[in-house]
Amino acid sequence: MSGRRLASHGRSNWRLLLGAKQSPVCLQLKLQKRLSAADGDQALELFDKESRRFDTVHVLTAMRAVALSPPSRSPHTLGRLLNRAVSLMPELAGNDLAALAWSLASICTKEAGCGVECGARGLTAAVPRVAATLAPSELTVVAWALAKLSEPSDEAIAAIVRQARFRIGRFKCKDAVHLAWALSKMQARDMDFMQQLAGQTLDGISVLSRQDTGNAAWAFAKADVLCRPLMRSIRAKFLAESTDFNAQELASIVWAFAWLDAADEVLLQRFQSALLCRAPELNAGGLARVSWALASMGVAEGRLFQRLGTSAQRCMESFGGSELSTLAWAFAKSDALELDGCDPSLLLAIAKQAEERVANLNARDVDMIAWSLAKANAPMPSFIAKLATRAVCLAADFDAQGLANCAAAFALLSTEVPGLRSMLSQRSRASRR
Repeated sequence: MSGRRLASHGRSNWRLLLGAKQSPVCLQLKLQKRLSAADGDQALELFDKESRRFDTVHVLTAMRAVALSPPSRSPHTLGRLLNRAVSLMPELAGNDLAALAWSLASICTKEAGCGVECGARGLTAAVPRVAATLAPSELTVVAWALAKLSEPSDEAIAAIVRQARFRIGRFKCKDAVHLAWALSKMQARDMDFMQQLAGQTLDGISVLSRQDTGNAAWAFAKADVLCRPLMRSIRAKFLAESTDFNAQELASIVWAFAWLDAADEVLLQRFQSALLCRAPELNAGGLARVSWALASMGVAEGRLFQRLGTSAQRCMESFGGSELSTLAWAFAKSDALELDGCDPSLLLAIAKQAEERVANLNARDVDMIAWSLAKANAPMPSFIAKLATRAVCLAADFDAQGLANCAAAFALLSTEVPGLRSMLSQRSRASRR
């Protein structure tokens, strides 16, 4: 090969070597492409190896991957990613904040305790600053995330409601449902605005999924908003598709109609037939809501309550305090324990679980459980004494009705606890003033 050809060949190789050296922009784009195709584990692996190169877009993409495909390992790396994501919140606005809020809430509901408090504080602080920049769909996502993560500040809730009022005519039906669900979950009390959201929901009820239909029923009932045209539309949709609603959707609709006292005989019959099929599929919250709803509506059909009781026995350890008290009240109220075929050990099983959680029971829980035990004349002196002691600790939290219920229940149960009688007497006198 001649010298000229050798020189030319060398220059060609040098140009190839120069081309092989990728620019920082090219490397960032390549990383983004890998993240876009990654699942949760792969995204965490990339973050673990190249976190220094992660910019805002990379963090948001990695968070979405983890939310869509929960990782099976690397909890430490996940914690680092969450901390990085939260640190970005003060500089995010609009679609980026909504995307991060959705990912954060989705991850934290699946990974219990993983960055929940930090994420909730960051999002709560960011909302008043950016609420005015959010589009209706973004506002809905942020409200949903706040409701999932924590009990946000009054300032954050007020900012969402204020901006949502300005955009009320621009919410799609599904967005209106999600926003109503979030505000109800956060116990935002704005009846006028919730009525407006109910109107927006009514306009598109025919295109709602069954899940969103159940969420709509629950949300407006939780907010004590009775929009009769909307409930009639939900009723019609349910009657037309009752066998297609899953257990949790069914529980939300049954509870909503009971809470708003809006059910008729045709609906009650359909509720019972649907629940007979779906009872084994209900989770703890669904079982508590359905049992309370049926008892409140005066439905005490033995076969249905037997099936609900059997399902409750299977998942008793998963019930929280409020669910246990609601379930106890419902079965005692319905007299289900006296019906042929019902298992009388159910209330005892509820009481056993409640005894293990007695220190965490609130005043409402104590009231409902004490009333239920008294009605069933349950022979559990040890637990009843602990329950009465808890009632003394919660004296200031009882309303007049709860106080009267407790006084009657513990009297029927012949329970003597130091301080109980004087507490009941003092609170009774205070309530009459």
